[in-house]
Amino acid sequence: MVGWLFYLGRFFEWFLPGQAGRIPGVILGHLTLLVWNKLLKNSLSETQRKVWILFVIASPMIGWGSLIQTPDVSFVFFWSLSILIFTQILKTPTALWY
Repeated sequence: MVGWLFYLGRFFEWFLPGQAGRIPGVILGHLTLLVWNKLLKNSLSETQRKVWILFVIASPMIGWGSLIQTPDVSFVFFWSLSILIFTQILKTPTALWY
């Protein structure tokens, strides 16, 4: 998956030469935050979610660590996305979510 992310990053070479392979990892890291924000919307207040996001941004796996491009970034994103889809299936079991 890391190789695929670096391959996708080559499309950003015009924007950031030499470091463009890291952009898809950073995007996945930020999308992970959006997924968890949606997941925690019903459980936490807005202030608690803001504190949680600040805490997670400082973590080495999702926040600044997504620049390193380890397999953890894509793993955490797709794991979080599967949890979101599973909770949507539990709420509204339609064929769209399956």
